Amino acid sequence: MPKTATPLSKILNLVKLERKEITAVYFYAILNGLIQLSLPLGVQAIIGFVMGASMRASLIVLIALVVTGVLIAGILQIIQMKIIEKIQQKLFVRYAFAFATHIPKLDLKKNDKFYLPELVNRFFDIPILQKSLSKILLDIPTASIQIVFGLALLAFYHPAFIFFGIFLITLLWLIIRYSGNRGLQTSLDESTYKYKVAGWLEESARVIKSIKLAKAMTCTCKKRMKKLQAIYMHGTAISKYYYYNIMYWFCLKLLSLLQCLLLAQYF
Repeated sequence: MPKTATPLSKILNLVKLERKEITAVYFYAILNGLIQLSLPLGVQAIIGFVMGASMRASLIVLIALVVTGVLIAGILQIIQMKIIEKIQQKLFVRYAFAFATHIPKLDLKKNDKFYLPELVNRFFDIPILQKSLSKILLDIPTASIQIVFGLALLAFYHPAFIFFGIFLITLLWLIIRYSGNRGLQTSLDESTYKYKVAGWLEESARVIKSIKLAKAMTCTCKKRMKKLQAIYMHGTAISKYYYYNIMYWFCLKLLSLLQCLLLAQYF
């Protein structure tokens, strides 16, 4: 029997369809990361000139370069957003046609045990995926590149920062390794219960005349809704791992701050 595709593999398959555009996004993200890394160095040099009461032509050139760097970084980010917007539009159109093509071809016998309107509601995951795609393709690559380049720059100041960077990366990997899968599964379960509630409300609206004529049906609808709400609340209660993740990130920031203070005091 073929194995069911995991959510991560589905996202990777989706990314493969837009390989050219995503490669361009990553290319611009690398350039943007390099420029963003050079800006603090330029500002530091400008402050050094000002503190030294030196108003030479090189200072004016340096200020112009920093301003130009900020402008180029903004332009690169706009280009990335335009590419991502095109990917979002293609994503919506592709899945809209996929739903419209696949629904008439469904096997009624195999799908008789499913409530199809409730399953079709999954199409509303596409707008959510469109919004999340901008974070996946824009925020994560840019942040990752800036972290890597930033740690590499710190390593040039003193070798002790090399161990500091390794420590941060290891801690980050442990957080993702031990909380990522559980968080993903909890989010999937929560989404499933939401669609069950929406499907039941749709079914209630479809047979509204029968519900109004029979009072027993009204009680049944309320009991069914209470049951679904109880299941949903139980599923979201599992999402306490979010609080654990917040604690992990707080400890990570605290440890980073303490290590920076110790290094500053020692050196």
